[in-house]
Amino acid sequence: MVLEDACQAVGGGYRGKMLGAIGHAGAFSFNFFKNITCGEGGAFVTRSKAVYDRGSVAVDCCSFYWDEKSDQTHEELQFAGNNFRASEFEGAILNAQLSRLEPMLKKMRGQKKRLLAAGEKAGLTSIKNHSIDYECGTHVGFLFDAEVAARSFSDALKSRGVGNFLPLDTGRHVYTRWEPIMREQGAHHAALDPFKIPANRKCRVKYSHDMCAKSLDILGRTVLVGTHPDNKATRVTAMARAIRDAATQAA
Repeated sequence: MVLEDACQAVGGGYRGKMLGAIGHAGAFSFNFFKNITCGEGGAFVTRSKAVYDRGSVAVDCCSFYWDEKSDQTHEELQFAGNNFRASEFEGAILNAQLSRLEPMLKKMRGQKKRLLAAGEKAGLTSIKNHSIDYECGTHVGFLFDAEVAARSFSDALKSRGVGNFLPLDTGRHVYTRWEPIMREQGAHHAALDPFKIPANRKCRVKYSHDMCAKSLDILGRTVLVGTHPDNKATRVTAMARAIRDAATQAA
């Protein structure tokens, strides 16, 4: 089974295929930092009726019983689910934002291409962009030979009023900074902890700080510059100029 975590990429695609619809099921998030938001919450999508039915019960403890036509002899759908139902107010907020989503993504993709061109013209190396015409375009990434060079470029950009960050500095987005996982504490009680459940003993994974050394190295040598749909043309021009100047200073 392929389960897509598309939470950070609402509206994005990969070479013409929409994210979340490529695998057997996909998940989206609507918290404050996503492309569309209702404050919190999320959604899952699937083409499978069986997955939909089980997922619906998992997020709505009464889902199976709302439909009077449901065959209630299906005991596998009568497990005790959770209560993660979204309200109609949240739905209304999200529906209003759907019409804005594609225009927002179009702006960010355009900004990314312009800033990317400015960086490459200044001699910078871009991170790999596998589907630049369909991705969300939220960030432009530049890859350096060493972390010291990346931080020098980052500081030079910040001094010119352009926000940016190294992925290595994003806290628990990086597995080595997610302390409970590193110490194998997956739940508040051992009986619910996937690290300690007997059935998982054979598939248990031992995590170490150096197990993904190459990935950590790349995260420490990369600088990401964010785009934004509210950026005016003059702002993007200033950002492009700052990238060129910072590249020269950091060289």
